[in-house]
Amino acid sequence: TRKGYVGIVPSGAQVGDEVCVFDGGAVPFVLRKNYGREGDIIYELVGEGYIHGIMYGEVL
Repeated sequence: TRKGYVGIVPSGAQVGDEVCVFDGGAVPFVLRKNYGREGDIIYELVGEGYIHGIMYGEVL
């Protein structure tokens, strides 16, 4: 990641995808920013990952 974290993500992940931890979640998810038909921002779920140092609420 840009902040220096190392991890394992789905093979479909691309540079620019975002790693997010949702409130109450135990694992981070990889999301891809996209745009809907009317130009609104939407996020596609790429999959879950393992990022050393931000699992199980360590980042919160």
